[in-house]
Amino acid sequence: MATHLTRRGSIYYLRRRIPLHLTEQYNGKREITRSLGTKSRPEAERLARAISVELDREWQAASEAAAMTAEGKGKPKIDPRYYDLAGAYELAELEEQHAAEVDELHADADRLEKLLAIVERRREQASAGNASKAATISAEARKPRSGAKGNSVSLESVIELWRRDRQPTAKTVDAVTRAVREAGDPDIHAVSRQVVIAMRDKWIEAGNSVATVNKKIGFIRLLLGIAKSRGMIDSNPAEGAELPPPKRAVELRKPYDPEQAEAVMAATAAMQATDPAMYWLPRLARWTGARLNELHQLRVEDVQERDGHPGLLLTNEGEHADGVAMALKNDGSRRWVPLAGPVLGFAMWAKGRTGPLFPAKANKYGNVSDSFSKRYGKLLRNVVKITDKRVTFHSWRHGFADMCRHAGVSAEVRMALMGHAEGGGAAAAYGAGDGLPPAMLIDGIKRINGDSA
Repeated sequence: MATHLTRRGSIYYLRRRIPLHLTEQYNGKREITRSLGTKSRPEAERLARAISVELDREWQAASEAAAMTAEGKGKPKIDPRYYDLAGAYELAELEEQHAAEVDELHADADRLEKLLAIVERRREQASAGNASKAATISAEARKPRSGAKGNSVSLESVIELWRRDRQPTAKTVDAVTRAVREAGDPDIHAVSRQVVIAMRDKWIEAGNSVATVNKKIGFIRLLLGIAKSRGMIDSNPAEGAELPPPKRAVELRKPYDPEQAEAVMAATAAMQATDPAMYWLPRLARWTGARLNELHQLRVEDVQERDGHPGLLLTNEGEHADGVAMALKNDGSRRWVPLAGPVLGFAMWAKGRTGPLFPAKANKYGNVSDSFSKRYGKLLRNVVKITDKRVTFHSWRHGFADMCRHAGVSAEVRMALMGHAEGGGAAAAYGAGDGLPPAMLIDGIKRINGDSA
């Protein structure tokens, strides 16, 4: 079945041929091409189906209107060759689509071959100790568990089910895949509590931090949970297998203290003309609580007024630049955030510009803020002399949350401003931009700024 998908760079597009008898109504155009704004093929297929339905309806209505017009003038004779031509036209479309899909499969196969070669080389280079540990895990994983169901199902094969159901980012998929391969990609029916503990021990012995080990165990738990929910296994042996954090561990990130915040402002004060990103992004993060990439990908059209107050639309719709999709942490992060007094000048600065406000080359995951994040880290450590590694760009977000609490901003408004899902779980998402009236969000920002009555 034709999906009408094509890809430019990493972004999927819908391409449909306009029916021959309707091309005159489209000023002679033969095709319609629309960006789907996503790099995920499952998501692109879903969007393409929806748009195709709308196009079919549009073309059906146009055909009926043309037929009614023709009836009033007497039915025209249709040359039988028209049907031959139309049939050939549709066949060409299907063949072209099939060729594009085959090309894409070949490209994916080439990438997979290279990846497997790299994995094989790294396995060969592994130390004897790690190789021995991996062999122990693999041997343990091959032992059948009581109550194992059906045929062999590798843990890595569950990743595709997860991708289809949840549409995670490419970066997250890569991280999960690495963890599964490091664990020896066992059969899900053979994973016992002992196997999970062996994975955990291996990662600790390899020098991973507790936080990293817990993240990897979390990935294993996630995939086994999906397998359990589908009836493929009876229980999830990775539940509760994470290590407790060290007693001396504190927040991985902490807010800037007042002196540190002012030091950053002073260090970047003269950069508005020479390095706009370094000037504006820390200030916007301080007064909006937005994530770095949410701000770095801003376009002129994302600076919008609501109820007469300027603000920022943080969205994952459309493209930051040609072939670079807009991205958010999740759909619940889509929101409009009013600008506070200290950064109202940003709206005026942005007004005279076009396209991306802070243009940058995206990394392989489509993240446009990667390079800036490294530059900002050097500014903190080398110029401002903040050596505490818990203080990063993300610390502005922690500080914004504290400002909201100290100003008496309600939890509902705070979560909407910051694009949080309630409780951090599967509850209703706040901050979609339409959930709370702009007046409530504006009042919350004014409270932080000390302007509210």
